[in-house]
Amino acid sequence: MHYPFLYSDHVSRDQHILSMKESCCVAKEARGYPLVTFDGKRSEYIDPVVSELTDNGLDVSFHKARYRLQKGAEEMMVVSWIVICKMRVLRILE
Repeated sequence: MHYPFLYSDHVSRDQHILSMKESCCVAKEARGYPLVTFDGKRSEYIDPVVSELTDNGLDVSFHKARYRLQKGAEEMMVVSWIVICKMRVLRILE
């Protein structure tokens, strides 16, 4: 997902959270890149987004990007729900 963090100056915290949640509804894994704004600074919304997603049972990790589209864009956020879903299924089967 390219949209939210790059436009942090124009998009609210809640919209960042909603965008990542919606991405997770249509895919087992969502990726956010870049995590910096147009001026190359880390988005102020990364920590609130991570907190909200993990509080909702999603797995959030950061990986070094294999490419760099702009200055400072060296990592991506990976959000996955498949691990959580497998754990819930296993609990149901027990």
